[in-house]
Amino acid sequence: MIFELTMPLPPCMNEIINQARSSWQASAELKKYWTNLIGEFVRECQKPHG
Repeated sequence: MIFELTMPLPPCMNEIINQARSSWQASAELKKYWTNLIGEFVRECQKPHG
């Protein structure tokens, strides 16, 4: 059985650098958002499908 998993792509390195240059809070917020999004995606993938 093949499952198709889709999620948005994380920001590219230029976007991350621009956020870090604007302020450390914006950079931290971006990192927290993507960490939580990817964590939720991984948890969803570990659920038994049936």
